[in-house]
Amino acid sequence: MAEPYDKDVRTVNEHLINIYNQGEFVQKATIRKFWMVRLKGTREVSRRIDHYNLDAILCVGYRVRSQRGTQFRQRATQVLKEYLIKGFAMDEERLKNPVVGHSVVPDYFDEMLERIRDIRASNVEFIFE
Repeated sequence: MAEPYDKDVRTVNEHLINIYNQGEFVQKATIRKFWMVRLKGTREVSRRIDHYNLDAILCVGYRVRSQRGTQFRQRATQVLKEYLIKGFAMDEERLKNPVVGHSVVPDYFDEMLERIRDIRASNVEFIFE
């Protein structure tokens, strides 16, 4: 998590400790431990590494002071503002260029179309009542 925000790991850990101490999130709910195997010289070393969920990652983004942290907050504010004003926010680039192949990022375009159809159908019923 330190790399995308361009901060030292110790700084991110300090923010996470504060987040948990202040009760913003529960540690057990935002951390999952995974076994990772790394090479140390010629031998393989395995250890459990903490992986944080999106809630923790976003929360750190609102606290960290760096150019990347500022970029994150600007983008997050832009999306939130659009959602509050319009009632929706859209990642047009992702919808125009869906990921193909075996990506972990699903293509939500069909889900979005289905939701729009449901909304339009409910509007038609309202108009003719």
